[in-house]
Amino acid sequence: MPLIIIPLKTILFQIIILLISITTESILFYYYLQFSQKKSIQYSTSINLFSSTFIWFLFFIAQSNVPEQWRLKIASYILFHRTYESLNDAEFAVAVVISLLLLFLATCLAELKMLDLLQAFLQSSQDKASKRPRLVKRLNVALSKNNPKNAFAVIIGNSLSGILILSLLTFIANYT
Repeated sequence: MPLIIIPLKTILFQIIILLISITTESILFYYYLQFSQKKSIQYSTSINLFSSTFIWFLFFIAQSNVPEQWRLKIASYILFHRTYESLNDAEFAVAVVISLLLLFLATCLAELKMLDLLQAFLQSSQDKASKRPRLVKRLNVALSKNNPKNAFAVIIGNSLSGILILSLLTFIANYT
């Protein structure tokens, strides 16, 4: 029978990250984008579940392309919350910081496009008299245009949730 290791701490922490992100961004969508409470929670939940899946997808692609020593260090940290100590920590730390910065930017872009797509896909047909554009046309417009108000809300929402998550990590690291 093969040994199966389930990273329960990582799964639990991912759930906590999602709860913090969904709450923070839904509050921002409600106050800044003037969505209803229900709509802001639904949009925030959809966007954050998508971005979480996107992040894990990028992680598994990147993890398969790093050197073996880094792969061991990443896997030992995720599974056992301890790092494999055979690497130069400064080199690894720089790579992690750069990766996290690029991941933040990719997440903001993915969430912004997801918000635009959700708005285009779920656009209500309030104006029945005018010619309603087809769904494909609305989706193409959503992919090609950028709404500055949406971009600001997504970037600030990601920044605030990131600050809260880092604060939680700092608290856990200092008091456990």
